[in-house]
Amino acid sequence: MIYETNANREAQAAALRDFIGVAGVTFHLMLPTVSVADCIVRTGRLALIEIKVRSNQFQKYPTLIIDKRKLDDVSNVANMLGMSSGLLVRWTDAFGLLRLESIMDKSYPTIMGGRTDRDDPNDIDKVYEIPTGDFKIWGMPRND
Repeated sequence: MIYETNANREAQAAALRDFIGVAGVTFHLMLPTVSVADCIVRTGRLALIEIKVRSNQFQKYPTLIIDKRKLDDVSNVANMLGMSSGLLVRWTDAFGLLRLESIMDKSYPTIMGGRTDRDDPNDIDKVYEIPTGDFKIWGMPRND
């Protein structure tokens, strides 16, 4: 089941627009809702990017928990296309970018986890526990 709403997509698009302003992105394209990733960006090389918008501050938790299969799929498709891949996270006070290639290099721990608020057993699966310190961090853009 797909739980992504229009509000989720709007938040992802807003996060991407803000990220473009701080990270030197020279090209971007949001992908359709049922795509393997959320967008394609160029910051030198084309990259397939998954976007997550969190409602907490960057340093609130020491790790980011995220669906293993989702990130593995993004990474595998990007590799097949000869692209880089990444995870862009917008916290309330910062942006973080993680190259998905580093997941394979660092062997991040996996646990069983996920959402329980939707009473969907498919929401529980293997998740990565990624230390937030492994993300390249940018501050939020100022609205001057």
